[in-house]
Amino acid sequence: MPCDVLYYRSPGGATPVLEFVDALPGVKERAALLADISLLADEGPVLPFPWTSALRAHPGLRELRSRFGAAQYRVVYVIQQGDVVLLHAFRKSSSKHVQREYRLAAERARRI
Repeated sequence: MPCDVLYYRSPGGATPVLEFVDALPGVKERAALLADISLLADEGPVLPFPWTSALRAHPGLRELRSRFGAAQYRVVYVIQQGDVVLLHAFRKSSSKHVQREYRLAAERARRI
């Protein structure tokens, strides 16, 4: 079922996911990540694995899993009233790094 995709806005007015996408080095990388976000909007917030998965360590958070070549990207989001709120995006690297990114997304989720 289609849903609206909203972007988290910080108290200072920043939209971290859009800023991350804009900062990607190539047009094709940006297009690939935006296509996956569009798929999420078209198909609904609970796309099956491998597109999305729940974050067990952070109940209520889900991640959109995107890939471009060897690069793996994650967009962490919450579902609110049937819509998706994109909280945080990052390029996946070490598991220690990933846990820090998830904590940041969880902090943003508590603010909304």
